[in-house]
Amino acid sequence: MILQCLKRHDKVEYVLDKPIGVIPDKESLEFATFDVEAHQKHIDNASDAQCVMSSMSLELQRQHEHMFPYEMLKHLESLYASQAQTMEYEILRDLFKCKLHDGSKVSEHVLKMIGLIERLASIGMVLPENVSTNLILQSLLSSFENFIVNFNVNSTKVGLPELHNRLKTYESSTAKVKSVLMVSSSAKSSKWKNKQQQKKKTSKDVTTAIDVNRSWYEIGLPILDKAGVTHKINFIESEALPVLDQLLKDVYAENKGTFDFAFVDADKDKYANYHERVLELLKPGGIAVYDNTLWAGTVAMDEGSVPESELASIRGRL
Repeated sequence: MILQCLKRHDKVEYVLDKPIGVIPDKESLEFATFDVEAHQKHIDNASDAQCVMSSMSLELQRQHEHMFPYEMLKHLESLYASQAQTMEYEILRDLFKCKLHDGSKVSEHVLKMIGLIERLASIGMVLPENVSTNLILQSLLSSFENFIVNFNVNSTKVGLPELHNRLKTYESSTAKVKSVLMVSSSAKSSKWKNKQQQKKKTSKDVTTAIDVNRSWYEIGLPILDKAGVTHKINFIESEALPVLDQLLKDVYAENKGTFDFAFVDADKDKYANYHERVLELLKPGGIAVYDNTLWAGTVAMDEGSVPESELASIRGRL
């Protein structure tokens, strides 16, 4: 329903917001201070305000044809109050139910929520900006956890359109495929026999496994074949450090920050070197796991019980 008021005279808008008062009894004290002239002017202005009601039934028009503007508006508000309350409930219900589903685009999801928030505002329920922002953030998947943490830690205050743009950018930057890096080594060194694999870039959902001894990989091949995932294993027979360095070279810069998980079970003396490179390859929130970090329990021993040669080795890497 649209109620549009056209005034025949200027400065009579007050008739929409202020009811016409009742003239007090002439014998009362109130009548002595009552402005009869202003009262009559109010009636005249209300009568002069021509109200045009479109999209309204003939019955509603008939009910309101003898009402002054203020009374008309109040009557309409009472008629449609329950309808507005129902609409508010339905919009809030849809808003609170909004959850980003796995595989869905964050842009479409956030735009839907912004639309619901704007619909609420159009019926008079304006949500505080921080409430609107938190409703959107809590509806996201766990993959946006780093974004949410940084957003809150930095006390970022942005409008909903800017939040939408930032979430799109974050989704785009983290949309790279999941990759796993496995580093293994033995006491014996070996050359990197497969030179073509040195040039191979990380492909979709691939586990890159590095070991100087191919026989360990071949032990697991029957199981990999049975599971139908052999094509997802990028095995490289080599010492680990040259391969890690190659993955980080400028020509392969796209590998940086793309791995979700790294498992290192190699020569312990080089763990610090592996760690530096693994950190560059892992994406924010990625996980690195190291085998034998407890060194058979020596980390819990009294310092005096640990051979000096071991302590010197450890201190040299700190």
